[in-house]
Amino acid sequence: MAENNKKSNNKFFAVFINLLGLLSAVLYFSGWMYRLAYYNRFELNVIDLNFSFESFLLLPVVIIF
Repeated sequence: MAENNKKSNNKFFAVFINLLGLLSAVLYFSGWMYRLAYYNRFELNVIDLNFSFESFLLLPVVIIF
């Protein structure tokens, strides 16, 4: 019984980690695309502005809420 419960917990955490990785990839991509579209209006290059990695992850969350 304990082995079955342990396997169930491991499977749950594996699915959770996979979903978390997928969510972070989607957030990073959407943050990058938003900044790229916004700064292209002003003819600025996003790469030259040196934004931090975290800012691309947090920007879509702020926009959603």
